[in-house]
Order: sequence, then C-alpha cells, then structure tokens
Amino acid sequence: MHSKDQTFLTKTLELFDTELVYKTSETSHRIKCVISDPPKISLEKLKQMQMMKPCKMAINVRDREFSFDFYKEGITPSRKRAREPESVKHPFDVEVHPDDQKVVDTALNAVCSHPNLCRFKVSVKKGDEYNLELHMIESIPYSIIERVMSSLSTFMTDIVFDFPNQRINMFIKRNDSL
Repeated sequence: MHSKDQTFLTKTLELFDTELVYKTSETSHRIKCVISDPPKISLEKLKQMQMMKPCKMAINVRDREFSFDFYKEGITPSRKRAREPESVKHPFDVEVHPDDQKVVDTALNAVCSHPNLCRFKVSVKKGDEYNLELHMIESIPYSIIERVMSSLSTFMTDIVFDFPNQRINMFIKRNDSL
C-alpha cells in the first residue's frame, strides 16, 4: 500500500473519534475498507472523507457496517457515465403538514429509487423540524444521500447515520419555519 493511501486510511478512521473494528482488502487498482459496528456519524464527516479523496461509500445501518473503497495512488479512475436512477414513488404513509409533504416525498422517492433496497420502516417525529427516520435500511450508496442533499439543500439541515440504533435520521425544516 502506498504511503498516501495509508495516510488517507488513517485520517479517515480518525474521523470516527473512537476505537474501530475494521478490515481492508486490496486489488490491483482499489482498496476497500469495511468498518463493523461504527458509532453514530454525521453527514459532515462523510463529506470530509470525500474532500480528502473521492471514494465510493456504502452505509448499511441494518447490518451496522460502513464501507468505502477508493483507487490506489497513481491509478487513473475509469470514467463511466452514471446512469440516472429510475423514478420511483415510495410506498410509505407519512403524515406531515400538506406544505411539507412534497419535500418528505422527494427524499423518500430518492431513497426508494435505489434498485436493491428491500423493506425498511419509516417514521416521522415532529418538532421544530421533522426527523425522518429510516429504520433497518440495508446498504445504501452515498451517491443517493448526495442526491437527496443536493435536491433538497434548502430544506435539509442534517443527516445522521445512527449505526448503533440501526437508523438514518434526516432532519427537514418545517415550511412554517422557513
């Protein structure tokens, strides 16, 4: 492993601020790291990882695993055109204020557009903002989280990946607070 790759791996693991159980594997072009039982982590820390070095991440709160893989130092990434995900309407009955329904639906539709997701549970806690909780959701790529944040950046305040409690919390501003 190149020293720059080792430095990136070390700095990434330090972002979690705790002792971690992880394993790494290498191919001729990529390095993959799987962290078992990670602590609660915010979207900001994942963004910091992406700024240090672009990598492919998968968040699996159901199995309590976080994985990321990246190209080794000196390897030129292959450029493939990203496919647009199929537009899907979520099957959940989520009751929020009618002015906020479109924002919540957009977030859930983006998550449900991932083709390999099985069943998961959704609940909404109402307060100063909505806390949209996705319970027991399996591996979801970071690219979907990025798409939710970019399309709803005005409304989303934060996303927290709560591995110990097996849920993803999406915090959405209420329309009456905008």
